[in-house]
Amino acid sequence: MSEGPYKLPRGWRWVRLGEVLETIECGKRPRGGVKHIKNGIPSLEAEHLTAEGGFNFNNIRFIPVEFFNNMRKGKIRLGDLLMVKDGATTGRVSIVDKNFPYTKAAVNEHIFILRPNSQICYSKYLFYALRSPLSQYQIKLSFHGTAQGGINQEIAEFLLIPLPSFNEQVKIVVKIEELLKRLQRIRNSFY
Repeated sequence: MSEGPYKLPRGWRWVRLGEVLETIECGKRPRGGVKHIKNGIPSLEAEHLTAEGGFNFNNIRFIPVEFFNNMRKGKIRLGDLLMVKDGATTGRVSIVDKNFPYTKAAVNEHIFILRPNSQICYSKYLFYALRSPLSQYQIKLSFHGTAQGGINQEIAEFLLIPLPSFNEQVKIVVKIEELLKRLQRIRNSFY
């Protein structure tokens, strides 16, 4: 795709989100909800994704192991991006990295799992791209006038991402994370 909101550096191209994804899916909950279930497989909801791109596991809910084993969609894997699909925090994104504490976990129906195609898109690059003002603006545009917002799987055909080569994506992530660490050291020096 050649059209986009601005000109990209040589070797980059504009792509739709769906072009870099292996899958976009959401999970579900058992009939009757999950509030009464005290153990099993963790099931993440919108409240578990933080504004900083991480997770808050307070008030974690669970689904039965058998229910999880029968799920065809909604099972979290390392490298997945989780995006809130409706409500006040629509568009919030977190990444499942090596620090994610669960070997088995799922999402409910209010979260998308965005699983990048690892041949063309580095998971952490897509994470930062989706958190960018450009992507968040596009997500807000797709609300279609709803009060609290909400997106559906059509976001994969709508949202534009600037895509460099895979090696360049890795270099960009290294630089972003280096700058974020420097920023954190500066903040820490004031407190």
